Amino acid sequence: MRRWTSSWYFLFVVQAALSLATCGTEVTRVPGAMCGLELSLYTPPDQDAFAGVSSLRLSLFLPDGRTVEKSIDQSESEFIVDEPPAEGVVLRVEGLDIDSQVVSSGQSVPFDLRQDETARVDVLFARTGEFTQLLGKLNHARFGHSASFTTDGRVLIFGGAGSGDPDAPGDLPPPELYDPRAQTSCGYGNYECPMFTGADRRFGHSASETPEGKVFVFGGRDEAKQLLDQVLIYEPGSGEFKQITAFDPLKVLSRAHHAAVALRADDRDVVAIIGGEIDEGDQRVVTGNGMLFDTLLETFVETDLVMLHGRKLHTATTFGAEQQLVLVVGGRDDDGLVGPAELFNGISFQAVNPLGQGARAGLAAPRLHHVAVEVDDAVLIVGGDDGLMSLDAPEIFVLSSVLGTGLFPMSIGASHAEHTSRSGPLASALPTGGLLLAGGEYLDGFERRLLASAEVLLPESGTSSATFSWAPPLGLKLSFAGVTRISGGGLLVTGGLKPGGPQGPPVPSDEVWYYNPR
Repeated sequence: MRRWTSSWYFLFVVQAALSLATCGTEVTRVPGAMCGLELSLYTPPDQDAFAGVSSLRLSLFLPDGRTVEKSIDQSESEFIVDEPPAEGVVLRVEGLDIDSQVVSSGQSVPFDLRQDETARVDVLFARTGEFTQLLGKLNHARFGHSASFTTDGRVLIFGGAGSGDPDAPGDLPPPELYDPRAQTSCGYGNYECPMFTGADRRFGHSASETPEGKVFVFGGRDEAKQLLDQVLIYEPGSGEFKQITAFDPLKVLSRAHHAAVALRADDRDVVAIIGGEIDEGDQRVVTGNGMLFDTLLETFVETDLVMLHGRKLHTATTFGAEQQLVLVVGGRDDDGLVGPAELFNGISFQAVNPLGQGARAGLAAPRLHHVAVEVDDAVLIVGGDDGLMSLDAPEIFVLSSVLGTGLFPMSIGASHAEHTSRSGPLASALPTGGLLLAGGEYLDGFERRLLASAEVLLPESGTSSATFSWAPPLGLKLSFAGVTRISGGGLLVTGGLKPGGPQGPPVPSDEVWYYNPR
């Protein structure tokens, strides 16, 4: 294998049910059915993804559930895997050190292997367990936007603001697409990119990835601070937005700063729209209304669900064996912060019925701008602020566990020197267990300080105890970024608020960062 560490990317050719050749595009035909695969590995510019790599392990995940693996070293340039053509194949590439430990990896989106054709597959290949900046920037610096991974491997960057702060956003930029493999972005109206029906600009909206591989966009306010009633679906196959109009606008309440979550409810795939801020006359009020959008039929099937507590700036987190339950927690109503939590089972909202010593029906520390992430069948609620100060008060929600049922304040047994409270961080469950937290803001009631530090909150199984351990930092002081998972579970971090200068307020970022957890 030629010069792994000296090239921007490496080109492989897999052919003939299947053979792999490195460093070139020549295809040597052999008798029988021929399937071709041309693989390009792209690496971050500031990271040597091949440092310490002694071999590559290629894993081909086939649609029948089988996995075909092959390891190659520097002396090999080709191998044969005797498999017929197939659809929906996924290729994972792992760089192994001399102890066979994974130090770098990447994974493709699903692709088809067809007879007498060559599938061209691009993979972002990066070191594990650290943040790194990618080469390309966004066409528009922004924060408060959504980032949605699509079936073609790109990320839809939608909405957000190009100036101001979360309480007073301004200069709303148009949508764009970012390709994490080629590390490039396309802009609105660029002929090389999918065309958009209009320069849709909004803040406080939601964008939900559907099982059909589309992105459902709902709500938000425009540059005139008017609520938007256009309901959109982005289709990666056609590269276009489709406007949904088959609903009663008197029942489908336009809103902003709501929560949206995809789940399976009553044998259908839906997106639940929960709470938010609506207009009543010339006033903005918080609503307790909930709605369900059927992603297959592309229509609203429920519009009059009633929450126990209206709220905005809250979180809605799916959990459980089949991700059919939703925990709604945090946020604020017209009178202040909301403490009680509630559960949505796909049909109705229910109060949390606490059971067990120390169990609560709501948060011990009500909050907004927090994160709520499922980790090992529990939901960790971490960070955020009370409107004045950032909170260092993690809590855990469990349902019918050893602890009981309800919310429990977490007891932190160990920490590290750089640990701090943080509002608006990015967060992700790790495949090895625990919750990664990075960036965000520290608020002390007088000023806000952006953070670049990262840490892992690791709960102790069956208890409400946990530890905070240090993790490699983000590399940029950042809050309110757009975060999404891409192929293989990596985190793509786009935009956000970064320092604006020694004395200036934070400004929107156009940078793109990546974290590879495994």
